[in-house]
Amino acid sequence: MAAATDTGQAPSVALSRMYNTGAWSDLTIVTATKTFAVHKSVVFASNATFFRAAIARVSGQMIIHMDEPEAVVDAILRHFYELPIEWLEKSPTGPVLADGLLSRGTDCAHLIVAAEKFDIGKLGTLALRRFQICLLSNNLKPKQVVDLGCLWMNLTKDRGSVLYNRGCEIVAVATHQKLAGIVVDALAWKKLYANEAYTRLVMSKAESMVREATKKRPAPDEA
Repeated sequence: MAAATDTGQAPSVALSRMYNTGAWSDLTIVTATKTFAVHKSVVFASNATFFRAAIARVSGQMIIHMDEPEAVVDAILRHFYELPIEWLEKSPTGPVLADGLLSRGTDCAHLIVAAEKFDIGKLGTLALRRFQICLLSNNLKPKQVVDLGCLWMNLTKDRGSVLYNRGCEIVAVATHQKLAGIVVDALAWKKLYANEAYTRLVMSKAESMVREATKKRPAPDEA
């Protein structure tokens, strides 16, 4: 059992209260849509890369402005506080499931990039897993697959890592699966074709699949 803090609470309970209420906050993180009241002892001690990046942007009042979306910053902070990240752990539900998958996939793409930026490998892997689930869902429409594919290619342009390469493979597979629907959707096809890197990725995947299929064919004298 975890040892109690000087407040008499278990550490997980105390950290949850600190994060959710902002009690005893000595650091403010500002995004475009939300301000987080957090704690230097938790945030800075959790990740050296985040600490260095944050210090470069901090003002005299210990206020940090971050470009990342609210959902991404919330996920990073929850990871530091060792709290559940519900939107990352559960698939969206509801009558407009496709829109929910698109929104969740978008947040995951941004979170993967942020996790790489701040060297939070475990969080990036979790986000990539959810990104894959969203992209490969049968409920996602062809145009939405292209939307996520274009977002991914633009976010990871000129970047290289194992995580980014795995993300590209997921995008290629998902796009190939929906290609028949994409071709007959004028907007989806135009958007895909306009993104040169994305188009090359999909064509490369198609060529790879043809080569693999050819290898499995029997030789002429075996047919």
